[in-house]
Amino acid sequence: MCKKNITTPFKFFCYTDDPVDIIEDVNIVPYVDFDLDVVVHNKLFLFSKEFDQYLDQGPRIYFDLDLIIKHNIDHIVSMNKGELTVIRASWRKEHPEGKYCPECYGKIVGYTHHHMFNSSCMTWESPYTRCLWEHYIKNPDYYTLAFPLGMDSFMRYEHENAGTNIHFFPERLFWSHNYGVDYHEREAIWVKNPKADFYHYEKVNEKEVGKIPIVLLNGENTMENYQQYKKYYED
Repeated sequence: MCKKNITTPFKFFCYTDDPVDIIEDVNIVPYVDFDLDVVVHNKLFLFSKEFDQYLDQGPRIYFDLDLIIKHNIDHIVSMNKGELTVIRASWRKEHPEGKYCPECYGKIVGYTHHHMFNSSCMTWESPYTRCLWEHYIKNPDYYTLAFPLGMDSFMRYEHENAGTNIHFFPERLFWSHNYGVDYHEREAIWVKNPKADFYHYEKVNEKEVGKIPIVLLNGENTMENYQQYKKYYED
């Protein structure tokens, strides 16, 4: 999908503990086990000095494996700011710690459950983001416990303490297959209610959805959903 939809020359790397049967065009970065309670925090290693030794200098773009690239993404590749850019997951409304959450069946929830950071696709340039890893690895047990849902929560609430800025991609570049919402375009419209703060979104029509270049298969039934997008990744 990258070969089909990126026209500028690039090198492709895969950070994995299972390099078996991966094609020769892919450069392998061996997985480092930091014995973390939640393995998704290991993704922060992408920003480390040790990871950098496997890659050339220059701009980088990262993709989770559970996404589909439908159309040309040269414009996404070229918008690298140096500092980290992530997806703005506006399908999740951000709540302060302990705020009543109507989507959570009336439960009082912590702040780690509700934020708009999503790292399924990221752009950056080393060493701008190196401080994120260095900040985390100073006390990984604490940060893993404080942010059990993974690195996205850690980045949302700790990036300023780490000493870096994080930017969001422009609107209408990413679409969630499972949640059926545009990741950026649908801004919340708040409606006050005596018992809670409810919100709703404006709809995005199917024609607009078809133009969005990247589909995220986040959530359940990822492998089943992949079958619906075969034409984009098959030769």
